[in-house]
Amino acid sequence: MKSFAGLMPSRRTVLAIVGLVWQLPTATAGSEPFQFGLRRGVVDKTLASFASQQTHDPTRVVLKFAERTRVRLREEELRSLAGADIEDVVAYLRSIAGLGISRYFPRDESLFDAEKQAAERRSNASLPDLNLYYLLALPETTTLADATLIVNRLNQFDQVEIAYIRPLEFDTDVASVGGRVVPIREAVARPPAGLDVTPDFTDLQGYLFDPEPGVNAPYAWTVPGGRGEGVFIIDVERGWNWNHEDLPQPFFHDPANPPPSDVNHGTAVLGELGGKNNGFGVLGIVHAAALGGANRLDAGSAAAVNLAAANLPVGGFILIEVQVSGPGGFLPMEWEQATFDATLSATAAGKHVVAAGGNGSRNLDDPIYNNAFNRGFRDSGAVIVGAGTPLTHVAESFSNYGSRMDANGWGSSVTSTGYGDLYNGGGTNSWYTDGFSGTSSASPIVTGSAAAVQGVALAGGPGNLPPLDLRQLITDTGTPHRDPTRNIGPRPNLEAAINALLSLSGDLDGDGDVDLSDFTIFQLCFGGSNNPPAPTCPPGVDADLDGDGDVDLADFLIFQQNFTGSL
Repeated sequence: MKSFAGLMPSRRTVLAIVGLVWQLPTATAGSEPFQFGLRRGVVDKTLASFASQQTHDPTRVVLKFAERTRVRLREEELRSLAGADIEDVVAYLRSIAGLGISRYFPRDESLFDAEKQAAERRSNASLPDLNLYYLLALPETTTLADATLIVNRLNQFDQVEIAYIRPLEFDTDVASVGGRVVPIREAVARPPAGLDVTPDFTDLQGYLFDPEPGVNAPYAWTVPGGRGEGVFIIDVERGWNWNHEDLPQPFFHDPANPPPSDVNHGTAVLGELGGKNNGFGVLGIVHAAALGGANRLDAGSAAAVNLAAANLPVGGFILIEVQVSGPGGFLPMEWEQATFDATLSATAAGKHVVAAGGNGSRNLDDPIYNNAFNRGFRDSGAVIVGAGTPLTHVAESFSNYGSRMDANGWGSSVTSTGYGDLYNGGGTNSWYTDGFSGTSSASPIVTGSAAAVQGVALAGGPGNLPPLDLRQLITDTGTPHRDPTRNIGPRPNLEAAINALLSLSGDLDGDGDVDLSDFTIFQLCFGGSNNPPAPTCPPGVDADLDGDGDVDLADFLIFQQNFTGSL
């Protein structure tokens, strides 16, 4: 294994001039330029009033004030600490009978400014002030029409960035079909098996194995860190059965109060990630990682994402196992602006976010979404996951799709903990399923794969990988999907990703070093996102360091890792 001791000053040298690379033209005439970086966009106010009685709560409105107004709640009154004129907004709110106002993100207000500043320094991105979000509680008699009038009026004020009726949140094992919410698969527990020992179900976990059709997790397990050692993951959803025989105890647990009656969904997610290496039941992709849970029921997914980020080290993972209602059906949670902003803030702070892409059968590039899922306008830094068929690598019928999808995992026939339809050992602590489905089942596969790569990077590679770098590496080295019309991103290939990460190539001039001379050559060859080498690449130079036919960010990550100095 190559030693990286003492290379940090040289790697900083590369990082200091990396901006030059991203300014290079793309190699293909007429193609879109490569766009790298976090981008905060706000859902168009004209779409903010979208709501339906079945999928939105008319008694709850989310209000976000404009940046730099520094609106704070003091003695139950909204005041601008920056002296912004918000009197018209306050007067209108006072006119609403029975209105209650509370902060949308419940963590202590004093923590947010320092976290925002630190994340902005780390990412060089402009981040939202999460203290500007408020939850308006309306009387229980409020109708959808009443709430829509309030939202439309609030959105007319210049000092209001956006207001919207709070959408309901759903687990990602249900789909939206014709305006109805339907389960993707009904799971009923079997009668107790009456066995003394739970069988070993790993042979049913096809998603673990060869890259046709799995992610080749066994290869990762042969590499130091590839079992997820040193990696922390927090799952955001309803709840979990931490007493299950095949799951580890959490390093962090924020349970709902009161707890939900059904926690099978979260239990199945945990089994895919961290099923114990104990010879029975299932085996998680990163069974050596530390797992935790943050519930979405008490304060919503946005607050849960923020809480999870606050309890993770840099390089940790947040998995969002929730979807939200929007125009046309279920959408990724970041359609909701507060969740997008919480996600953006987390990735800017160096925390990885993987989010289910939703089961709405929707094209996220549809003009109806007004660029909400266009990376050039709005990029939270999250990995958005589609659901693919296990064997044929096409989109499941219910999966959302589009250019925003980064990667896919199995959307059906996933074996894991919970539900009891595969095996019932006599109680919920020994329940197993072979039918976990949806972007629910797909997202832990991608999360586990990314966490395995991060573990390798920490154990013997270049160290902690930033969120955008890891996202690009997983995308560039994955097994392509085969759906001609519905993009769900590639399926992770851990052997290819780890080999790219640990490759010792980059000596482009053949002098035995990977130095600034090689960096100059790499600049000439850089083709852009998913593009072949640029026409300016010198003849005979192979800058495609990961062997995928492109010279892009994944190749630069390899070059950065092996950079040895100026001479």
